Amino acid sequence: MHEQLLLRFDIDLHLPHVQRAINKYLGQRFKDYRHTLHKHYKKFGNDDQTRRKTPYDNVGQEAWITICDWFATEKFQKLSKKNSENRKMNDSNHCSGSKSFVRFQAEKIDPTTEKPIGIIEMYRQTHFSDKRGCWIDEESRQRYEAMINLQSDPTTLIDGVALSEMAIFRKVLGVRPNYIRGLGHGMMPVPSSSSFNNNHPAVEEFRNSTTEAIRRAEEAERRAEAAERRAEAGERRAEDQEQRMETMQTQIAFLMTQLGGNTT
Repeated sequence: MHEQLLLRFDIDLHLPHVQRAINKYLGQRFKDYRHTLHKHYKKFGNDDQTRRKTPYDNVGQEAWITICDWFATEKFQKLSKKNSENRKMNDSNHCSGSKSFVRFQAEKIDPTTEKPIGIIEMYRQTHFSDKRGCWIDEESRQRYEAMINLQSDPTTLIDGVALSEMAIFRKVLGVRPNYIRGLGHGMMPVPSSSSFNNNHPAVEEFRNSTTEAIRRAEEAERRAEAAERRAEAGERRAEDQEQRMETMQTQIAFLMTQLGGNTT
C-alpha cells in the first residue's frame, strides 16, 4: 500500500510522524470499510442463510462467507460492543463532515488577512452550526469560550510572550502522544515544555509548511481522481466509437450484398 501511495504523492515515509499519520489514515479507511460490511451483514437480521448468499458489492462469495464467520465470532461481538460504548463516551462532535480539520482550515480564507483562518476560528466554524444557529454541543461552546478567554487575557504569557493560538488550542483541548487533538494525525505536535516558545518563527514556518504539504497532497489526490475519471470517459468514448464503426461496417456489408443481388 505504501508503494502505491509513493507513486501518486510526494511524501517522505522516512519521517516517523508522516509514517504514523499515513498508517493511521489507512487503518481508519479499513475500519470504515469494515463498518460498511458489518452494516450489510446486519441488514439480514437472523436470516443467516440469505445473508451468506448475498455478499456486499465487489466481494467474492468465498470471501464474504469468511467475513460472515468473523462477524459471528464471540471475539468480534465483544470488540463491536466495546467500540460502541467508546463512541458514546465521545464528549465533543463536529459539523464539518468527513473533511479533515486541517483541510477545512486551509480552504477557509480570512477576508482581512487573505490567509487561512486561525485555528481557534476553525474550531468555532467546525463546532457551531450556522444553519441551526447554535453550538453542536455544550462542551464545544465551553472549550471555545475558554480559548477566547485565554487569547484575550494579557497575563497568560510564556517568557513575556503571549500564547500562540496553537498553544492555547493545545492547552484547552489537551494533547496525546504524536497527536494534536482536533487536528488529527497529519500534523506533528511541537514539544509541550513550558519554556518552549510557540511563537518562534521557525516553529511557525514549520507549522505552515506542514499545513501546505497536506493541502498539496489532498489537491494532488483530487487531480489524480479527476484524471482517472477523464481517462475512463475517454475509454467509454473509444468503445462507443468502435461500436459505431462496427455497426457501419455491418450496414455497408449488407448494402453491398443488396446491391450485388440487384445487379444479377
